Amino acid sequence: MPKAYLGVLFFDERLNFIAESSSLIRVRQQGDGAAPLVLGNIRAPRNGYAYVYVSNESNEPVFFDDLKVQHRRSALLEETHYYPFGLTMAGISSKKLGDINEGRLKNQYQYQGEYAEYDDETSWNDFELRSYDAQIGRFIQADPYDQFASPYTGMGNDPMNLVDPSGGIAIPCPNSISALSGIMSQVSTLTMILGITSNALQITSTITTQQTVIDQGRPVAGVGIGIYKKSQEIGFRTVEEAAYDWGMKYNDNSIVEKVEYGSTIYKYRKNGRTYYGYSVPNKASESGATIRVSDAPKGTKPVADIHSHGNSWGEGPYYSDNNFSPYDKDGNDSRKIDGYLTTPNGSLMEYKFKTKKERPIRTDLPSDPTYPYPRLRKNQKDPFRLPKNEPSIIYNPKRK
Repeated sequence: MPKAYLGVLFFDERLNFIAESSSLIRVRQQGDGAAPLVLGNIRAPRNGYAYVYVSNESNEPVFFDDLKVQHRRSALLEETHYYPFGLTMAGISSKKLGDINEGRLKNQYQYQGEYAEYDDETSWNDFELRSYDAQIGRFIQADPYDQFASPYTGMGNDPMNLVDPSGGIAIPCPNSISALSGIMSQVSTLTMILGITSNALQITSTITTQQTVIDQGRPVAGVGIGIYKKSQEIGFRTVEEAAYDWGMKYNDNSIVEKVEYGSTIYKYRKNGRTYYGYSVPNKASESGATIRVSDAPKGTKPVADIHSHGNSWGEGPYYSDNNFSPYDKDGNDSRKIDGYLTTPNGSLMEYKFKTKKERPIRTDLPSDPTYPYPRLRKNQKDPFRLPKNEPSIIYNPKRK
């Protein structure tokens, strides 16, 4: 019997030999017509390399014909383990090697869950507003909003409970223990809806829930915070996309709490492209109170504002929850920027200050099932069954 073999050896991404799953099978028959050698259903233990070979250690010739290797790809592309402040545990992390058509695969939504550019030379993650060094758990640039005593602190030195998706301000993780405890302390009754969506526990409440309270006049970039983000870029590619995302996040809050919210939509440049975002909104402290929209972050250009009417005023000859008020339009005219409005009937309204025209551009925002004018409702999206943990800034009210 010749000492001839078919074998497969596995190596990890650093070319270390992996004994697990490495196999060898010997030719069992002499002469022509030997049974095929088959190494079937062998699972690669981790990402890396497989070396498939035939060998003959005997003095007689052995011929191997019709050698075939069949590779079935795994659905798993990447597995990353982190230290608390975001440094990758390289020894137990792994990612798929791109083939000739895929090239180098890059995952730009990692530790913070938000788009970031990884710098291979410095090992920094470049987020929307600042760069972050996970080796020391600190941002490289100073915090533009002075949230903590040190302007370079990462996640307030509490990465288990806080996340800073943009480099602007740390907010409670949607599924952290402290965030859930804070919510439960603020509401008397919570209804847990079965299922986890985008790592955010769905919570129903009929009154105000979790807020992030920061100093008035210190807004934070709102790009991508929350579970409704549709853009796969750093920000939004159009003003309307930013306005729609804002409406999906905050119109339900406004309806349930019966107060107005307001933000500035701004544009900025990143990697040679123009993107749009919005500041975390100011929030009225009581129903019927007016607000000033929160300011755009430093270094960006305001292009529009957006606010909600949230079943605060009702329907009348002068003010209407489902339309821009004269006060709203006067504000846009004086600032020379367009306005956007979200309404209890589920509409996203647009006002162009140059043409003085307003129109609905979407009718699929959360709408109020308890509004006293049900015929005005545009859809059946229930605002009471949506998360209410988006950040906001409590604003001292001024009556209209």
